[in-house]
Order: sequence, then C-alpha cells, then structure tokens
Amino acid sequence: MMFFSVFLLLSLVKAAAWSLPVFDVESPDLVALREVGAAVVLNHGLDLSLILSTTRGAFNRTGFRSTFVPRGGESGGDVEEAKESFVVSKGELLDAFHEDDGRVLEKTYADLAALARRIVDAIPPLRGCCDKDADDTAVGRLVHYFCPVSPETTDVVGSAPHTDWGLLTFVVADRPGLELFHGGSWRRPPLDSPTLILHAGDYMAMTVPGVTSPRHRVVLRTTKTRPSLVGGGDRYSLVFFYYPDSDAPVPEDLSRLGKDLSVLQCQAADTRSCEPLPSTFGALVANKWREVSRR
Repeated sequence: MMFFSVFLLLSLVKAAAWSLPVFDVESPDLVALREVGAAVVLNHGLDLSLILSTTRGAFNRTGFRSTFVPRGGESGGDVEEAKESFVVSKGELLDAFHEDDGRVLEKTYADLAALARRIVDAIPPLRGCCDKDADDTAVGRLVHYFCPVSPETTDVVGSAPHTDWGLLTFVVADRPGLELFHGGSWRRPPLDSPTLILHAGDYMAMTVPGVTSPRHRVVLRTTKTRPSLVGGGDRYSLVFFYYPDSDAPVPEDLSRLGKDLSVLQCQAADTRSCEPLPSTFGALVANKWREVSRR
C-alpha cells in the first residue's frame, strides 16, 4: 500500500510539471488550439476570484430558479459523475439567483460572450458563424464536484472523459482536477491559482482544419495524508459553452475526424434512442443534451 501511495504521488508530481500553452487575447493565435486544443487565457480582464466566490455561494443560498441538475442527473459516459450543477442562459441570471450573485453572473456571461466573439472574429473560417443568436444560446454552468474524505487514496470521477460539443468553452475552477488526454496519456495542468482555461470545441474541430477538440475529464483525488499534493476536496467551477448560431450547418464530410468527438457519438444510456446527425448545430446540440440526461 505504501509503494502504491508513493507511486501515485510521484505520478501526480510528474503530471503537474506539464503546463498548458497560452492564448493571449491581445494577439490570438491558433497554434495552441492545434497542438493541444486547450490553453491558459491571458489578458482576459475577468475577476476570477469574484466569479469563483459567487459560484460557491450560489450552492449555499436558496431562492434560485435556474435549471438544477442533481448528482446523477446526467453523464457523458457509463459512470455516475460526482457533481451537481446549475444550467443558466442569457436573460435568466438576475431572476435565477440571489440579486448580488445574479449581477456578477450576468456580467460574467456578457464578458465571456464578448471574449468568445473576439476570438471567433480572429479566425477566418469562423467569421459569420455567430452573427445571429450565438450570444443568446450560449450556456453557463455552475458546477459543484463532490470529493468526500477517504481513509485511502481515492479517485472520484467528477466528469467522465469527453470532448465539448460547441465552438469554444471557458473554464475557471478553484482547485485542480482537470485532466487532458495528450500524447497518449492523461495529463493534469498545475492550476493552483484561479486560471481561465480555453478549450476548442467539436464544432471548431469540424470547421477549422487542424484544430483539436481535446478529450478531457475531471478527476478529484483525495488522501488522508498531504491532500494538497493531490488536489483533494470539493471543487467548484464555472463553465461557459459558446455555440455557433442555431442554423450553422453541420459539415457533411466529417470522415477526417474519425469518431473521437463526443458530438458524433451516442452518449445516451439507451443507444437506441439516439437520432441521425441533423443538418444544423441547433438541432444537433438539442439532441446531445437529451442524450446525456439521466433524469
């Protein structure tokens, strides 16, 4: 048991040495999204500490009316994900949460949508994909991952391995847990302080040659000794999914992508309920939300 624990700690330290590339908003460059599919965002102008404190607070207050997904309410795979979440869209934020929280989240939603548009406008193949209802259909999620105290070293699956369906995803979290599959193994960036992470999504991989939609997961590891080394404890995060316009076409020839993208896979508990690939992204993402629901 001691050997196993030491081995685990050493493997995590090794993983912690791997760092994500950076994506500077002031000079957008697709290199990071081609090599890894994810990057640390610089010069974003967001108050990440305020966003995280608001996210944590939302789970401790009553009176909200947003869509609440309880633990076990959804899964992108065949395991129960140890999380609960709120799902919010534009126009719901002030009514859905405590007044102060609503104002912070409304501004965060607007700032992230503007940031996404700025990135999209800098990528020629994407120009024109988000001029109609993209800002209105973007989805924000406040997520609480559970990581109970354990007498032994334990891995807790917060989010099963998946890729994101949309165009861009922004993530900020209060502790480690994010892992990306890169170079043939799972790697954990050392995100010890609030950091804004950008993921390319499946739709970007479909429409921009060379871009990678990274396979990723959330794994919380806890041990009764030295928990800080393995990121033990509950985790809170805000995730913002930016989609193309609802009528954005789904490319007809996707053979170059294989079957690695979650948006092209059947993620339903009963695979017989999955539908053929539709012609527009709006219809496609509506199908995907139905597939991952476990309620």
